[in-house]
Amino acid sequence: MPELRILQVLPELNSGGVEHVTLDMVAALRQRYAVTYVASQGGTLLPNLEQRGGTHMPLPLASKNPVQMMLNAFTLARLVRTHHIQLIHARSRAPAWSALWAAHWTKVPLVTTCHGAYASSNPPKAFYNSVMVRGDRVIAISEFIAQRIQRQYPASLPRVRLIREGIDLEEFNPRLVSQQERLDLRKAWNIPATATLFLMPGRVTRLKGQTVFIDAIRRLNNPNIMGVILGQNQDNSSYPAEVRCQSEGLPIRLIPHILRPRVAYGAADFIVSASLAEEAFGRVTAEAGAMKRIVIATNHGATVELCQSAKTGFLIPPGDSRALADAMMNAMKMPPEDYRKMGETARAYVCANFSLERMCTETIDLYKELIQ
Repeated sequence: MPELRILQVLPELNSGGVEHVTLDMVAALRQRYAVTYVASQGGTLLPNLEQRGGTHMPLPLASKNPVQMMLNAFTLARLVRTHHIQLIHARSRAPAWSALWAAHWTKVPLVTTCHGAYASSNPPKAFYNSVMVRGDRVIAISEFIAQRIQRQYPASLPRVRLIREGIDLEEFNPRLVSQQERLDLRKAWNIPATATLFLMPGRVTRLKGQTVFIDAIRRLNNPNIMGVILGQNQDNSSYPAEVRCQSEGLPIRLIPHILRPRVAYGAADFIVSASLAEEAFGRVTAEAGAMKRIVIATNHGATVELCQSAKTGFLIPPGDSRALADAMMNAMKMPPEDYRKMGETARAYVCANFSLERMCTETIDLYKELIQ
């Protein structure tokens, strides 16, 4: 098979769904005899990129300054020519503008992936967002995103491809987490062995709804319930301090990071995703299902594609702490056999629809289609 030479561009390599998908594609391309490059301004995940066989090209792609974006475009064009790159894949708006110009100058195909439901509050913002549908092919990571594109940019539909985002089903496999690992983690978090643990993974930012989770635990006022908010602070506002303040005196632990997230899922009894914003994919919901854990998630965005209400989890209105508290209480009352069956159904559903292998194969097939 001829060697593929692919360049992915994104703002940075820190924690987030876009970054993890980029790394997953690096590994998949490497396995399929491809040379893969990633241009970004770097970050904490840079060692992971190198471990997976990718080559990093440092560039200030997070900048929204028009002059810097144009300079980035010149640099990307030079990289394309120097390294004989056959295709550019852009995963965020500011880098996508630079990639669009570079692809035009070098005559290589451009793929864009819409990783978010970009809000268009005014015409300039709509124009800025439109770069994500200007690729030769536009990947929608969920039905929700595909429908959003159809409403906002109907002329782009012939170039849109639905490739559902996927997760590593081997990484998130409950069989790989031992009972001792579960007990050790709960002990490290100071969680009583008899407590019911509700885990809320995700970046600590207002749109993820941590305060809704905190208020739900306050409403329950149940000594047998413990909560863990697992995620790094990625909000420059006062919100992280607000989360710490509101959780004081409640049975809630704030954990910034864990090396193996699957152990955290395995140690929890239930998973909560209380996002106030419509999720473009809903990685937490997918990972919870893969780990055979019941998820309580908000009923909007792509989450409804990942969580089948009353079959693989429970859906609640966004921002409704009373509804979340009720769902948490009802989940605790589930008979063990019903819990087991729901967990089995959840993993089977995620395996059938949201596997990393399927996502990577469909994306690479798209690359080949454009290159050929």
